[in-house]
Amino acid sequence: MTPHFRAISFCLSACFFVLQSQPLKGQKTIEPGQQSVFIFYAMTSDKLDNGLTLSCIQNDDFEQNALALHWDYLPGVAQERAGLRSAHMRFLLQSLKSQITAYPTLDWEKLELNAAGNVITLMPATEGLTRIMEWLANAVSSFEFDANLWSAVQIEMKAELLERGAFAEIEPIDQLMEHRLFTDQHPYGEIPSESSVSAIQFEDINAFHRRYCLPNNCHIVLCTNGDSQKALANAANAFGNWKARSVPVSSVIRPGVGRNNEVAWIASDDTDSLSFQMGHIMRLKPGDENEWILATLANIIRERLRSSMKSSAQIEVNFEYDVTMGRFIVRGNHIGEDLIQSNIQEVLNVLERVTEELPSERELAAAQEQLMNEHQSNLMDAAYVAQMAADL
Repeated sequence: MTPHFRAISFCLSACFFVLQSQPLKGQKTIEPGQQSVFIFYAMTSDKLDNGLTLSCIQNDDFEQNALALHWDYLPGVAQERAGLRSAHMRFLLQSLKSQITAYPTLDWEKLELNAAGNVITLMPATEGLTRIMEWLANAVSSFEFDANLWSAVQIEMKAELLERGAFAEIEPIDQLMEHRLFTDQHPYGEIPSESSVSAIQFEDINAFHRRYCLPNNCHIVLCTNGDSQKALANAANAFGNWKARSVPVSSVIRPGVGRNNEVAWIASDDTDSLSFQMGHIMRLKPGDENEWILATLANIIRERLRSSMKSSAQIEVNFEYDVTMGRFIVRGNHIGEDLIQSNIQEVLNVLERVTEELPSERELAAAQEQLMNEHQSNLMDAAYVAQMAADL
């Protein structure tokens, strides 16, 4: 099945997309209130001489350890080579897998390594933590891989684009949403294609790694049920020789707020389970502390939608953000073909009323409590905590 992309536009400044395919995969959001939990109560951080930030969160209730390595990178720096970040991550994983053979006590499968975007997470055992830190530091800092593999990886990436319109790690509807919200004139609107993948050269991948995978551009978080001070010492010893270099300075332009709705869809033969998205950009200023308020508003909208929807559609509303950009995203899943249009109209009606019917104190308190409960329920998940903290 080959997805076909078509778009039309009409008035107002929002977006929605209809996906006739599988249900969307949920995306956890990071709430500012969560940051204070880690900073003030549980997280110990240290910055090495090479600029690498190491953090450790110790909790006896963690069922297992988790490590997350995050580096800063603005997607879509070079639109003509869209897909470069995905290509780099695939080779980084190959580098990690090939170099683990030098550490016979480590088991690749047991590490449960996962990579997405610009973060790597794994589940290291306490007894092998020293070796794991050495292996990870060597693989990331040396980045050795076989250039002859690039053609095979290109074929794999192009096949994914042909089959689903996006790489395997990305939901097509999420990619299309970002593209329609930000357009191809903005870094966040990157849409890879067969031609952009073909334009990526072996040296581009090496250059990407040299520019962005640097200690002064990385944050490593370890969540452990063991000795946090020993864990930090092991990490500092392993990564201390990693050389710092200057990181390219990038600035994300603030997208213009238009007066038109942008509507697009992905066509499919599967009409049994339909999905849609609506999105709205919130341009954040540096140091803006309104994310918590906006996340609370997203919860209020979600509850209003759930109480007003006549069907059994699954509706999620999230405020998703990074340091410069936020977006309200409404996701509707598992909707029958005969109800998709009425469901979308119901959502539009609720969104319009939000500007007229301000939340009551009771509604606001309930939304805040729900956010905290959702956060608390994840605090025993070491992988969730590590990835969230690494991205702060």
